[in-house]
Amino acid sequence: MLRATAAKIRTAVSEANTKLEPTPAELQDLSKASDRLWQLDINRLTPENGDYEINLQEGKSWGDKRDVAPERLFVSVARGFMRRPSFSSFLALLNNYDVRVGKPEVSTTDQKAEVARFLDAILATPVIWYAHAYLVAKKLRPPEVTKFRQQLWEIWFQHYNRSRGVKDSSGYVIGVWLGGVEKREGCACL
Repeated sequence: MLRATAAKIRTAVSEANTKLEPTPAELQDLSKASDRLWQLDINRLTPENGDYEINLQEGKSWGDKRDVAPERLFVSVARGFMRRPSFSSFLALLNNYDVRVGKPEVSTTDQKAEVARFLDAILATPVIWYAHAYLVAKKLRPPEVTKFRQQLWEIWFQHYNRSRGVKDSSGYVIGVWLGGVEKREGCACL
Protein backbone atom coordinates (compact mmCIF):
# COMPACT_ATOMS: atom_id res chain seq x y z
CA MET A 1 0.00 0.00 0.00
CA LEU A 2 2.82 2.45 0.84
CA ARG A 3 4.53 1.80 -2.51
CA ALA A 4 1.27 2.48 -4.34
CA THR A 5 0.79 5.68 -2.35
CA ALA A 6 4.37 6.78 -3.03
CA ALA A 7 3.87 6.13 -6.75
CA LYS A 8 0.63 8.13 -6.72
CA ILE A 9 2.41 10.98 -4.96
CA ARG A 10 5.31 11.00 -7.46
CA THR A 11 2.91 10.96 -10.41
CA ALA A 12 0.65 13.65 -8.98
CA VAL A 13 3.56 15.90 -8.03
CA SER A 14 5.05 15.52 -11.50
CA GLU A 15 1.69 16.31 -13.11
CA ALA A 16 0.98 19.10 -10.65
CA ASN A 17 4.26 20.83 -11.38
CA THR A 18 3.19 21.15 -15.01
CA LYS A 19 -0.54 21.69 -14.46
CA LEU A 20 -0.79 23.97 -11.45
CA GLU A 21 -2.05 27.04 -13.21
CA PRO A 22 -5.83 27.21 -13.37
CA THR A 23 -7.24 27.25 -16.87
CA PRO A 24 -9.50 30.09 -18.04
CA ALA A 25 -12.42 27.65 -17.84
CA GLU A 26 -11.58 26.83 -14.20
CA LEU A 27 -11.33 30.52 -13.36
CA GLN A 28 -14.81 31.03 -14.80
CA ASP A 29 -16.45 27.92 -13.33
CA LEU A 30 -15.86 27.01 -9.69
CA SER A 31 -17.14 23.46 -10.24
CA LYS A 32 -14.34 22.89 -12.79
CA ALA A 33 -11.78 24.24 -10.32
CA SER A 34 -13.25 21.95 -7.66
CA ASP A 35 -12.92 18.99 -10.02
CA ARG A 36 -9.24 19.87 -10.50
CA LEU A 37 -8.73 20.02 -6.73
CA TRP A 38 -10.29 16.57 -6.44
CA GLN A 39 -7.97 15.19 -9.12
CA LEU A 40 -4.93 16.69 -7.40
CA ASP A 41 -5.81 15.27 -3.98
CA ILE A 42 -3.32 12.43 -3.81
CA ASN A 43 -3.90 12.00 -0.07
CA ARG A 44 -7.61 11.27 -0.14
CA LEU A 45 -8.80 7.94 1.12
CA THR A 46 -11.11 5.89 -1.09
CA PRO A 47 -13.14 2.78 -0.39
CA GLU A 48 -12.13 1.40 -3.81
CA ASN A 49 -8.51 1.22 -2.63
CA GLY A 50 -9.55 -0.45 0.62
CA ASP A 51 -8.64 2.69 2.60
CA TYR A 52 -11.86 2.52 4.56
CA GLU A 53 -15.18 0.74 4.88
CA ILE A 54 -18.32 2.40 6.16
CA ASN A 55 -21.52 1.09 7.69
CA LEU A 56 -24.38 3.28 6.43
CA GLN A 57 -26.98 1.48 8.54
CA GLU A 58 -30.59 2.68 8.16
CA GLY A 59 -31.53 5.84 6.28
CA LYS A 60 -33.16 8.77 7.99
CA SER A 61 -35.47 11.61 6.99
CA TRP A 62 -34.79 15.24 7.77
CA GLY A 63 -36.17 16.13 11.18
CA ASP A 64 -36.43 12.48 12.25
CA LYS A 65 -35.41 12.33 15.93
CA ARG A 66 -34.84 8.57 16.07
CA ASP A 67 -31.31 7.19 16.21
CA VAL A 68 -31.32 4.73 13.33
CA ALA A 69 -27.53 4.45 13.17
CA PRO A 70 -26.37 3.36 16.62
CA GLU A 71 -23.26 1.60 15.33
CA ARG A 72 -20.02 3.29 14.29
CA LEU A 73 -20.03 4.78 10.79
CA PHE A 74 -16.50 3.57 10.00
CA VAL A 75 -16.09 -0.21 10.07
CA SER A 76 -12.39 0.07 9.27
CA VAL A 77 -9.84 2.70 8.30
CA ALA A 78 -6.39 1.80 6.96
CA ARG A 79 -3.76 2.86 9.48
CA GLY A 80 -1.08 3.60 6.87
CA PHE A 81 -2.67 6.92 5.97
CA MET A 82 -1.71 8.32 9.37
CA ARG A 83 1.96 8.27 8.33
CA ARG A 84 1.29 10.72 5.50
CA PRO A 85 2.63 14.14 6.54
CA SER A 86 -0.62 16.05 6.12
CA PHE A 87 -2.58 13.48 8.16
CA SER A 88 -0.01 12.90 10.88
CA SER A 89 0.58 16.62 11.36
CA PHE A 90 -3.19 17.23 11.51
CA LEU A 91 -3.70 14.46 14.06
CA ALA A 92 -0.98 16.01 16.23
CA LEU A 93 -3.13 19.16 16.50
CA LEU A 94 -6.20 17.46 17.91
CA ASN A 95 -5.17 17.67 21.56
CA ASN A 96 -4.12 21.33 21.42
CA TYR A 97 -7.47 23.04 21.80
CA ASP A 98 -10.32 23.37 24.26
CA VAL A 99 -13.74 23.99 22.70
CA ARG A 100 -15.24 25.47 25.88
CA VAL A 101 -16.27 29.11 25.54
CA GLY A 102 -14.53 31.43 27.98
CA LYS A 103 -11.54 29.16 28.61
CA PRO A 104 -8.44 30.96 27.33
CA GLU A 105 -6.34 29.12 24.77
CA VAL A 106 -2.67 28.77 25.54
CA SER A 107 -0.19 27.84 22.83
CA THR A 108 2.97 26.14 24.00
CA THR A 109 6.19 26.09 21.99
CA ASP A 110 5.49 22.46 21.08
CA GLN A 111 1.96 23.31 19.92
CA LYS A 112 3.27 26.17 17.77
CA ALA A 113 5.76 23.75 16.23
CA GLU A 114 2.91 21.30 15.50
CA VAL A 115 0.96 24.06 13.74
CA ALA A 116 4.07 24.95 11.70
CA ARG A 117 4.56 21.29 10.71
CA PHE A 118 0.90 21.05 9.64
CA LEU A 119 1.09 24.21 7.53
CA ASP A 120 4.36 23.03 5.95
CA ALA A 121 2.82 19.61 5.22
CA ILE A 122 -0.28 20.96 3.50
CA LEU A 123 1.69 23.61 1.62
CA ALA A 124 3.68 20.74 0.09
CA THR A 125 0.58 19.20 -1.50
CA PRO A 126 -0.60 19.75 -5.06
CA VAL A 127 -4.07 20.65 -3.74
CA ILE A 128 -2.77 23.66 -1.84
CA TRP A 129 -0.36 24.60 -4.65
CA TYR A 130 -3.31 24.73 -7.05
CA ALA A 131 -5.59 26.48 -4.54
CA HIS A 132 -2.92 29.15 -4.06
CA ALA A 133 -2.44 29.57 -7.83
CA TYR A 134 -6.22 29.83 -8.25
CA LEU A 135 -6.57 32.47 -5.52
CA VAL A 136 -3.62 34.44 -6.92
CA ALA A 137 -5.15 34.35 -10.41
CA LYS A 138 -8.42 35.65 -8.92
CA LYS A 139 -6.41 38.33 -7.04
CA LEU A 140 -7.74 37.04 -3.72
CA ARG A 141 -4.37 36.13 -2.17
CA PRO A 142 -0.80 37.39 -2.53
CA PRO A 143 1.55 35.49 -4.84
CA GLU A 144 4.20 35.03 -2.13
CA VAL A 145 3.77 31.62 -0.52
CA THR A 146 5.08 32.93 2.81
CA LYS A 147 2.27 35.51 2.92
CA PHE A 148 -0.26 32.86 1.93
CA ARG A 149 1.04 30.62 4.73
CA GLN A 150 0.69 33.50 7.21
CA GLN A 151 -2.89 34.09 6.08
CA LEU A 152 -3.73 30.41 6.53
CA TRP A 153 -2.27 30.60 10.05
CA GLU A 154 -4.36 33.69 10.83
CA ILE A 155 -7.57 32.14 9.50
CA TRP A 156 -7.14 28.75 11.16
CA PHE A 157 -5.00 29.25 14.24
CA GLN A 158 -4.95 32.84 15.47
CA HIS A 159 -6.84 33.03 18.75
CA TYR A 160 -9.80 35.39 19.06
CA ASN A 161 -12.52 35.87 21.62
CA ARG A 162 -16.02 34.41 21.50
CA SER A 163 -17.02 35.73 24.91
CA ARG A 164 -15.99 38.05 27.73
CA GLY A 165 -12.89 39.32 25.94
CA VAL A 166 -11.01 36.04 26.51
CA LYS A 167 -9.03 34.71 23.53
CA ASP A 168 -10.72 31.34 23.72
CA SER A 169 -10.91 30.17 20.16
CA SER A 170 -9.44 29.87 16.69
CA GLY A 171 -10.85 28.99 13.30
CA TYR A 172 -9.43 25.52 13.78
CA VAL A 173 -11.30 25.07 17.07
CA ILE A 174 -14.58 26.15 15.51
CA GLY A 175 -13.98 23.82 12.55
CA VAL A 176 -13.22 20.94 14.86
CA TRP A 177 -16.28 21.71 16.97
CA LEU A 178 -18.57 21.93 13.93
CA GLY A 179 -16.98 18.79 12.52
CA GLY A 180 -17.89 16.72 15.56
CA VAL A 181 -14.63 16.53 17.45
CA GLU A 182 -15.10 16.78 21.16
CA LYS A 183 -12.74 17.19 24.09
CA ARG A 184 -12.36 14.15 26.32
CA GLU A 185 -9.77 13.55 29.01
CA GLY A 186 -7.30 16.07 27.69
CA CYS A 187 -7.50 15.25 24.00
CA ALA A 188 -9.83 16.02 21.13
CA CYS A 189 -11.47 12.81 19.93
CA LEU A 190 -13.26 12.08 16.65
